[in-house]
Amino acid sequence: MTALARPVETRRSMTSQGMDLTPSRGVEGLEGLSLRRAIYPRELASAQCFRHQMLIREGFLPEGSEIRTVGPVEWQEATFVICRRAKIVACQSVVTDSPDDVLTRQDPFGLEVVSLRRSGLRIGQLVAPAVEPGEHSRRIRTELLLTSLSHCLMLACDEAVMPVDQFQAPEFTSMGFERFGPVRVLDPAIPFPAVLLRLNLSGVLEADSPSLAPVLRTLAQRGGYLQSVELWARQAQEMAGRWADGRRTCEAQADARVAQ
Repeated sequence: MTALARPVETRRSMTSQGMDLTPSRGVEGLEGLSLRRAIYPRELASAQCFRHQMLIREGFLPEGSEIRTVGPVEWQEATFVICRRAKIVACQSVVTDSPDDVLTRQDPFGLEVVSLRRSGLRIGQLVAPAVEPGEHSRRIRTELLLTSLSHCLMLACDEAVMPVDQFQAPEFTSMGFERFGPVRVLDPAIPFPAVLLRLNLSGVLEADSPSLAPVLRTLAQRGGYLQSVELWARQAQEMAGRWADGRRTCEAQADARVAQ
């Protein structure tokens, strides 16, 4: 398992000026759906709004709660979306070794995550998949999870952790996740029970390995996920470079105005 330890060579953008969208791949077993990584500002804003609406609808966040601000992100922080035509119907985010909580800006399981980091593990923090009601929820959650775990594997994470609704936990434990820590709430305004799940990623990814978690065995059998997330990571690095260049240009212009 190897990480993209050095900057990946810059690729020419595959989008037009009027359509900032990354290349997509099909969704296993579901026609009419496509999966891609949200990289450009328009995509990220739409994905964040969608997830926020789903969290409120499912009771994880209170009405009127503040949405997380969309702005420049590190290329290691990924948001994957599934769309039906141009409409987002599901999304999931993952960050690696970051204190930032992409769900509520407060990490209720911070103590558990810190304890894993202090033991020397590189952690991939996942947000539970958000899916539009009426869609093929379990299949879509699985597809997003396989993609997010591939992102963690690309970055050489040892473990993945994910807070989920306590009542949804059995679905993920059947995939090989394990509960870690006590029951907590994701937002003080809504005492909704949640648990933290963890998944060991340090084993060799071989489909016939008897000790491999079911979700990782599926990942090894299907293939193609790592290639997709690596391509999207290259594009994200390109976009991160543009953000940095633009910020430096603005700062230089501001300094020049002050000097005058």
